[in-house]
Amino acid sequence: MKKNNNTMYAVAYLRHILLGDETSGILIKNYINEGKKIADYIDHINGGMFSANIKTRDYYFKNTLKKHINNFEQLLILGIGKHT
Repeated sequence: MKKNNNTMYAVAYLRHILLGDETSGILIKNYINEGKKIADYIDHINGGMFSANIKTRDYYFKNTLKKHINNFEQLLILGIGKHT
């Protein structure tokens, strides 16, 4: 990672730690301390809503995908970065 993206570090850290996401673990492996520090800071200033949002988004996406899996042939996820 050449350019620092604090949100990406924090999201990858939380997805790896809270959700056991292997890809996020690979992305964050050299930046785990930075990710934890940033995630803890954001959670501190917003009462834990950052972590809760990551878990909620993951839960919603996975359940919606399972519910509609037979209704499409291809899924396109629009995002602007690795933290999407």
